[in-house]
Amino acid sequence: MTKPNRTRSVWMSLTILAIIVLGVSNLLARPATRIDPLYVDAVTAIDETMQMVVSNDSYFQANSLCASCHMEIYADWSESMHAKAWRDPVFQAMYTDYQRYLMGDEYYIENDEVLELETEEDLHGRELRRRRWEIAHSASEDIANLEVPVFRIEDIEGEISVQTHGDGLMADGIYNGKININCMRCHAPGADFMMDESLFLENNIDGVFCDYCHTIVDYTETEGYVLFWGHIKQGPRMFATTSSHAIEYNSLYQDSRYCRGCHQYENPLGFNVYNTYDEWFDSAYNNPATRVHCQECHMAPLPGRSSLRGDWRPDIRGHEIGGGHNYDFMVETATVDFTTDIQGDEIYIDVDVTNAMAGHNYPTSNGMRQLILVVRLKGSSNETLWEGTRTYERVVGDEFGNRTFEVHRASQVLSDTSLLPGEIRTESFVTILPDTDDSLYITAQLYYRLTPEINDIGTEYQLRPVRIDFATEFIQ
Repeated sequence: MTKPNRTRSVWMSLTILAIIVLGVSNLLARPATRIDPLYVDAVTAIDETMQMVVSNDSYFQANSLCASCHMEIYADWSESMHAKAWRDPVFQAMYTDYQRYLMGDEYYIENDEVLELETEEDLHGRELRRRRWEIAHSASEDIANLEVPVFRIEDIEGEISVQTHGDGLMADGIYNGKININCMRCHAPGADFMMDESLFLENNIDGVFCDYCHTIVDYTETEGYVLFWGHIKQGPRMFATTSSHAIEYNSLYQDSRYCRGCHQYENPLGFNVYNTYDEWFDSAYNNPATRVHCQECHMAPLPGRSSLRGDWRPDIRGHEIGGGHNYDFMVETATVDFTTDIQGDEIYIDVDVTNAMAGHNYPTSNGMRQLILVVRLKGSSNETLWEGTRTYERVVGDEFGNRTFEVHRASQVLSDTSLLPGEIRTESFVTILPDTDDSLYITAQLYYRLTPEINDIGTEYQLRPVRIDFATEFIQ
């Protein structure tokens, strides 16, 4: 190597080293992302250079403001079940039924009558729930004339800028013989955090929205979600910058703990109604050497730009947050294959059903989801000559052993045939071989159903099952 080349190499090495040192220095100079809520004295003042944009008196930035730059991400999110967490008709039916349980059917017969309560605190909580139910379900209510709760940034300026999402509008527990569950903490977290029982403030009817998620700095099982106030948006990308707001790298956004707050829930009866996080935690997907977090599947990276002025990147996280409501996401998450053996006048069919891609039990959730295997022997005219089925589900029961889909009544697992992550389960069937010279073939199909045909959730809204995999074989 000549002397000029060596000199050039030395200067390039020094330049690269300087860039690395500068980047690390900037990262270390940024505000801490893991702020202990017990030590908020250190961050009591909100920096004047990091004021939030206040919309409709809410602490949170408006979704429309986020959409002005993050158009594609916003479009994906707006079709997700996170965006519809509050407005989903199945949830609303269950929530209405839960309000009946809390307030008693008498209230719905005599609309002006509020049931007797033992304490003033109970009366206040009941009144909040009654108002929320009226606004959500009464078309004749003139909501424009109702008193709108007012929250302004000045209320917290000079006090604290770090806050945990606590009980909100309702504390979970058993009070006066009633099981109190704060559904809004997950289905309308902004409304719950802001004590906006009427869901009047910006974003609050939009379920799990942009600024709530990107304000979270930590999560603990005891404290719940910890939010940091200021014009700083949390995210998973190191060294990201923009002129619109401060960006803080936070490893929590690539960690399954981020999802645990809502996708693992123990009701006041001590029963894990939602057990998805623990199912993942106990699986091979949580092997330290090969760990696959929730976001790797449900927010799979794609090439593109995260914002209008952002750099093109090969790994922008998808915000459609695919799940059971997304057909394209569900295809071949569970798979089916089979073998046949003809012995005399009988056909023996062994079907392998595999949880191929879910990092948790399949199906997971609160006992409503079903995976259904349908095996058929069919004739030359596509007629069904024989049919066999299996259903994979977690059946949840109340204290009396009756199946229930109501979160406040669930207290036990009656049966669980769901598939563990990576499990291959073989199902055996036997049927008679028809005495015919016509063509015969066998089909095995897997269907995923979001809501069972028979349910007690108080709605006629039932999504049709969707086929996620199939296999076919001619036997003559």
